Amino acid sequence: AQQVVPPVIQDCSGHNLTLSVSGRVAPVPGVGAQSSSIAQMFDGSTGTASSSRSPLSNTSNWSMEAWLYPTMLPQSGALVMLNGEDGKGKGAGFGFGIGSATGGTGSHLVAYFPGVGWIDSGYAFPKAQQWYDVVVTRDSSTVRFYVNGQRTVASSKLTPKPVSGSGHFSIGSGYDQSSARPTHFFTGAIDEVAVYAQALPIAQVQRYYGEMKK
Repeated sequence: AQQVVPPVIQDCSGHNLTLSVSGRVAPVPGVGAQSSSIAQMFDGSTGTASSSRSPLSNTSNWSMEAWLYPTMLPQSGALVMLNGEDGKGKGAGFGFGIGSATGGTGSHLVAYFPGVGWIDSGYAFPKAQQWYDVVVTRDSSTVRFYVNGQRTVASSKLTPKPVSGSGHFSIGSGYDQSSARPTHFFTGAIDEVAVYAQALPIAQVQRYYGEMKK
């Protein structure tokens, strides 16, 4: 769970990031059964938590995980998190969220590589106001998507390598370095955000999902 001391969120994942909160972000009960489990609710138009430092510099092998509770579907290219930053001709990094295969309005789980494009998982979130465990991994050239411990229909995709050189990290939105403003806002709650400098195998993805469901 994130430790909340407004207007910042203290990182509990070992990356030692302090995320600055702006816009409408509020602590809500998290996905875990413990009363101390805390998620963050993002309003979809102003809410974001971000750091000027990105936890991952490796663009070849990585994993991103979060529990999401979308309060509305569909959403328009809404980023749950972005390890990197956008910007005309200057995008870098990688993230994931909810939208369409082109970054427009939709209910699909999508990955986003700024400066490269959007990647459709083939999975459509069936309904809002429900928790989903999402993991996105990349192993050299292949992106894989998992929802609630299971690979999605279009799980394995050969993709171009994300652009390296990112220097920003955001939860609940992306970040546009050209305007120095957050963008691609997510509507709903986010909990248990984690990033890894390796592509998690499916057995580990399922173990993490099972631990939170206990």
